[in-house]
Formats: sequence, C-alpha cells, structure tokens
Amino acid sequence: MPEELSKREYEVLAELSDGGRVSSIAERLFISPHTVRNHLRNIFWKLGVHSQAELVDYVKQYPDVLAGAGRSDSGQADDSEALLQRYTEANEQVSAELDAIFDRHWGPDSLREMVRVVLPLDEQGQRAWQARLELWSRERRYPKLAERRSAEIAPWRHRMRERIADAQASGWIRDDQSAEEILEGLYGMIVGSALQLLKDYSPVAETVQLRLVEAFVHDIVVED
Repeated sequence: MPEELSKREYEVLAELSDGGRVSSIAERLFISPHTVRNHLRNIFWKLGVHSQAELVDYVKQYPDVLAGAGRSDSGQADDSEALLQRYTEANEQVSAELDAIFDRHWGPDSLREMVRVVLPLDEQGQRAWQARLELWSRERRYPKLAERRSAEIAPWRHRMRERIADAQASGWIRDDQSAEEILEGLYGMIVGSALQLLKDYSPVAETVQLRLVEAFVHDIVVED
C-alpha cells in the first residue's frame, strides 16, 4: 500500500491532475517552483512512479488517491476556521492603522504611508501575509472560505475605492482611469511585492520592492 501523502503533497497532486504545471502550481499554492519539485519527488517515491506523465496516469488509474485531498474534512475545516480568524484579526488591525492614517490626512503622503503599513515589512506583517496566502491556497477546495473572505474584504475595498474617487475629484490622483482600475492596479502591485518579500526577504529586497511600489504611486499621483 502506498505511503500516505502529506496535506501539501495532496494539494500539489490535485493541481497536477487538473492540468497544472510546476510554475502554475507554485503560483496557485504560493510556494516556489523548487518546493513544488521537491513535493513531486516525494510523491513519485511514495506512489512508485518516475515522472509527471506516469503520475498523471497513476491518478487516472487510481482516482481514489485524490480522496486524501479531502481527508479529515472536519479537522481541515476547523483548521481553516482558525486560519480565517487569524486572517480576520490581521485585517482588522491593518484596517485600524489605515483608518488612523486617513483620519489624519488623505493625500499623496498618506497613500505612501498606507502602502508601507500593508506590506510585510516586519514579523507581524509577515505572519499576517502568511495567513492570507495559506487561506487563499485553500479557497479552491473550500468555496465557503472564499465567500467569507470576499464578504470581509468588500467593505474595505468599497472605502478605498471611494477615497480614490475623492482624490480624483480633488485632482491629486490621475483620472484617466476609473477608481476601480487604479485600486486593482495598486492591489496587484502590493500583492506582488508582498509575495517577493515573503519568498526572499532582505534589506536589499525591501528597498527594491518599496522603490517599485513608490514608482507605481508616483505614476498615479498628480504632483503640483
């Protein structure tokens, strides 16, 4: 009987069986391609196969092997609930810090300060982002988690969209794009920088990512 796979190995196997490649699996699970390959080597050894093609054939021949991806559903659900709670607490803390910034003043400097608050630049920020990424990686298998996360983040996105629209009306954020487009661009930039910092954090990496985000902010701000 094949040795049982770990939870992460089941996730990698499920992604591969869905047609994923190393790069797409890494992106989907928020891990490096090197880590994906390590998981695949472990899976090969445990299931007695020697290549991705053989592994896919194995899953087709023994589809029950993927049943482990949903094993201990109650335990996984409980764990996900705890993870969702940590995610919620992290978001509430960040939201409080952002509200304090906005209450002082809403302008180019506060926008730049906001970006620094939400990036994983210290241990607390890194733990918060790890919780986010772990939660995101589970949403495909647990749609209710995605629904709850979306419901939690919706009010913040609405407030941020309104603030960007106010800034456009005041003339200090460019108005050749909609507030939603600018928000999506800013959000994508922040997530991309956060992922890079989590993968390879160093003072140099922090400087590089802050410069990239600053360049984006500079591009959307209309300076006098």
